Amino acid sequence: MSDAVQTPSRVYDPTPYRTKSPSVEFSAGGLLCGGRYAWLVSPGGLLRVFQSSDGECVSQLSLSPGKGRRVAVSCSCELSPGTLSADSSARDQPLLALALTVDGVRANATLTVLDPFSSRLVRAVEVPWSVTSLCGVSGTALQSAAGLFSPALLQEFSGVLSVGCAEGHVLLVDLALCVSSVGQGSVQRPLRLVFADGVTQRGSSAVSSARGNGEQLACVDLLASNHKKGQFHYTSTNQATTRTFPTDSLAITSLHFAPQILCLLIGYSIGSFQLYDMRKMDVVHASPPPKTPIPVTHFTFQEPENDPKNNVYIWVARGSPEHANLDVENKLTLYQVLFDHKVCGERGTIYQDFSRCGPGFLYPLTPTPTRPHPNRSLSSSLLLCRTVELSRSGREPDESHDPAFHGPDLTVAMFVWGCGDPAHRDYIIGVFDLNQYYHSQVPRMLHWRTSGQQSGVLGCSYFSFYSLKPMTTNNTILDVAVMDVAPFLSSLPPIPESHLWPTSLSFNIRAITSEGLLNCSCPGLQRKALTELTRGDVAVFSCPQRVFSLCERADLLGHVWDLDHTDLEVQRKALLSVALDHGMRSLLRDCAFTWSSGGGDISFSVFLDWLRDKMEDMRNQKDHICQQVFEGVADSTDKSAHLLSNLGLKFSLLSSLLASLLSPLTPPHPHHSISTELPSDNTHFNELSAFYITASSSHLVIQVLTWCLRNGLAHVSGGGELLHALDKVYGRVRREMGRCRLCVDHLSEEIQMKDSHYHPPTSLEAQLVIFTSSNTLAQHCLMMYFLIDVCTLGGESSFNQNELLASYCREFRLPTSLLSLVRAFWSLDHSQHQVAIGHLREEGVGDTEWFPWQQTALASHLAKTNDTRSLALLFASSNVCLSLKCAYKIFIANRIQHFSLQSGL
Repeated sequence: MSDAVQTPSRVYDPTPYRTKSPSVEFSAGGLLCGGRYAWLVSPGGLLRVFQSSDGECVSQLSLSPGKGRRVAVSCSCELSPGTLSADSSARDQPLLALALTVDGVRANATLTVLDPFSSRLVRAVEVPWSVTSLCGVSGTALQSAAGLFSPALLQEFSGVLSVGCAEGHVLLVDLALCVSSVGQGSVQRPLRLVFADGVTQRGSSAVSSARGNGEQLACVDLLASNHKKGQFHYTSTNQATTRTFPTDSLAITSLHFAPQILCLLIGYSIGSFQLYDMRKMDVVHASPPPKTPIPVTHFTFQEPENDPKNNVYIWVARGSPEHANLDVENKLTLYQVLFDHKVCGERGTIYQDFSRCGPGFLYPLTPTPTRPHPNRSLSSSLLLCRTVELSRSGREPDESHDPAFHGPDLTVAMFVWGCGDPAHRDYIIGVFDLNQYYHSQVPRMLHWRTSGQQSGVLGCSYFSFYSLKPMTTNNTILDVAVMDVAPFLSSLPPIPESHLWPTSLSFNIRAITSEGLLNCSCPGLQRKALTELTRGDVAVFSCPQRVFSLCERADLLGHVWDLDHTDLEVQRKALLSVALDHGMRSLLRDCAFTWSSGGGDISFSVFLDWLRDKMEDMRNQKDHICQQVFEGVADSTDKSAHLLSNLGLKFSLLSSLLASLLSPLTPPHPHHSISTELPSDNTHFNELSAFYITASSSHLVIQVLTWCLRNGLAHVSGGGELLHALDKVYGRVRREMGRCRLCVDHLSEEIQMKDSHYHPPTSLEAQLVIFTSSNTLAQHCLMMYFLIDVCTLGGESSFNQNELLASYCREFRLPTSLLSLVRAFWSLDHSQHQVAIGHLREEGVGDTEWFPWQQTALASHLAKTNDTRSLALLFASSNVCLSLKCAYKIFIANRIQHFSLQSGL
C-alpha cells in the first residue's frame, strides 16, 4: 500500500454473538441505528437482533412459514423514524424491511416490515415478483416531503416503501401504518397488493377499498406503462429511439429516495438509471444503457455547501452485487444534476424544475486505490455507499452560511469495497469530500498533489483511503457502518488546507460477519500524528525523525521550515511547536524539567532557543492581528476573535509552564505577580522571568480584546467621535474639580502610566496598554471604568451597562463588589455623590482590597457635599472601612455638629 493509504490506529478484538447455541449459522445480516445494533437471519428463518457493543441478543422473531423450510433474505432496508414513521405509538427506534424467498423459489417474494426491538411483525405482504431492492420513501402522509407531492393519491398513503422487482417493476407500497383496520398479515398468510393508478382519481378508491378489506395494501407501479406484451420499453433522455428488453432479462437492482430533489433514483441491471420526479409522477432523466450491461448497485446523494448554482451530485455505483462475485468491472461515477430553482426553508433546501444531468468524476474500485486501473476492478464488490451527515459546527466557519436554510451537511460520502478472493478479502474505505472536490476544479479522474512540506509525499485533497487489512477476516463481511465521523479542529492560524481534507476526518468502523462483530478506529492523519507525539513522551525527542515525518505529512508544522529538515535540533524545535499549538502542556513541562535538570541527552539550551524564537513569533502574530483590528482592515470580527483566542491559549499555556519552572511549589495568584523559590542568580532565571511577564501580559491583552470583539466593541478600536466626546467631558470635569484629583487618575498611577491624565484613552489600542503592567487588579478597575464611560457618556444606547459589566466580571472572574467600587469611583469623579455612597454601601465592598489612595480621594470628593443624611448612612455602614482620619476630614469639611457615630469610629 502507498503512504497515502492510511490504516486504522486500533483494531479491537472481535465481539462474538451471545447465543444459546454457539454453532448457529447466519445466512444474512445487517446493521441498524448507525451500527449500534446488528440483525442476523439463520437459514431456518430465525431473526435475531444483537447489541453491537457486547453481542447481547435483545430480541428474536421467527420468519419461517413452516418447519424445515429454508428462508433467504434477498434484500433489506432500514426504515428510520425520520423516513418512515409508525402510528401514534411509534418510538424512536427504526423498523426493518426484509424481502424473503422460501426454499429458493424466486417467482414471488414475501415483503415483511418488522419492529426488530419488540419482536413484532408490523406488515407481511406478498409481492408477485422477485424483490431485488428496497427503499423507504416517506412517513405518514408524506410529511417529510413538505407536502410537495402533487398526486392526491400519494398524500393518502400512510408510510411509503419503494420496492424494486424483477422484470422492471417499481412499486410504491402504502403500508397503512396509521390505519388500525388493516391487519398485519403473516409469513404463512401475507396480505395482498391492490394496484392503483397513481395519476388519476381512480387510485383513491383503490386505496379506500384495500384498507376497507383489511387484508390488502394499495400500491402503485411507477413503470407500468413501460411494459407491453412481455417487453420492457426503455427510452433514454434526449433520444428518439426506445430500446426493448425481454422482461425476464431485466431487474431493478437499486433504489434511493433523495428528499432534497423529491426524486426516486432507479437503477437497472442493464447499467442505466432514472430520476423519477415524485411531484410530476414521471421520469425526468434516463441515462442510456451502456454497451456492456453492468448492474447499478448503489446510489448516494451529495449537496455542495453554499453553491450559487442549483447543482447537486449523485453517485452511481455499477458492478457486481454484494456477494454475487460476477466477473464485471466495478466503478463509481459522480453525476452532476442541475435544477432551475431551489427553495430554502426550515426543512432544508428543495430543488425544483430539473434541467440536466451528466457524468463527471469516474473511479474504478480496485485493490490499489491510489492507482486505480479498470482491469483490476473485476474482483471487487461494493459494500457501502453512503453520505455522512456532519455537524456544521465542526466545519470551517463560513459567514454566509445559515444552517436554518441549508439543512444537514451532505458534503462527505463514504465507500467500502472488498477486493480479492472472497475467502480472503481485503477491504478498503474511500472518503470523498465534495467541498474539496469543488476547490480542485472538479476533475474527472483522481488527481494527486503534494501534501505537507516533504517532497515526494502524495495525497489527494478530496479523496482519502484506508486499508482495513488489520481487520480482514476469513468470513464474508455482511454489512459495514461508519460511526462517529468528526472533522479535525485545527488550531493553526491560518488553517492549513490539508486540515480540511478528508484525510483529517476521524471515524469508527463496525463490520458484521456471520461469526461476530469487528471494530476499528481511524483517527485521521492529524490526530494520528499528535497521538504518536503524546505517546512518545520526552523520549521521542531523542530520535524525532519518525514522528517529525508524520507531523510533516499531516501539515502540523504550521509553516515552511527553511532550515535543514535532517537537522535533529530543527526537528526537536518543530515538535515542541506542535506540542504548544495543540495544548500538550504535560509534554512541554516534562521536556523543560527533564532537560533543565540534566536528564536525558538533550541540552536545556534547545528549549531556551526554541522559547526565544517562539515568543518573538507569537508577539509578531499578536501585533499583526491586533493592528488589523485597530485599523479596521480585518476580514471579519469573528475570524479575528478566533485567531486571537487560539493565540491567547498558547500564551496562557506558556505562562503556566514558565510559572511552574520559576516556582514549582507555589503557583502564582491570578491577581498578583509570581513569587519564585528558585535563586535569582540562576543562569536562566532572569530570562525565564522576562518570558513569563511577556506571556502573561500578552495573554491578558488578547483575552480583553477578544472579549471586546465578541461584545460589539470593535468600532471603539479606531477612536473617532466616541472617544473624542469622552475627551471633552473629562476636560470639563478636571476644570471643575480644580486641584482635587480624579479617582481615575489615581488608578492610572497605580499601573504606572506615564501620563497622570491618561484617561480617557485615544483609542481601544491605547486602553489595552494598561494590561502590560503587573497590577492586574488596577488594570481591570480601569477597564471597567472605561466601559462605564462608553455606555454612559458615549451615547451608546445599544449597550446595556449592567449586562456588559456583568459579562466582563464573569469573563475574568472578578467579584461584583469590585465592580461596585469602580462604579463608586466613577460617580465620585462625576459629582454624583449620593450614587457613589450607595455603591460604597453595597454588600462586600468593605471587604474588597482597597488602594492606598482611596480614603484620601473619598474624603476630598465628599468634602464637596453637604448631604449630612447620606454621610451619616455611609459612616453607619459596616461595609465601608473608613479610617478615623478620613472621617475627621469629612466631618470638618462639612461642619457636621450633631451626628451620632453608630459605627464606633
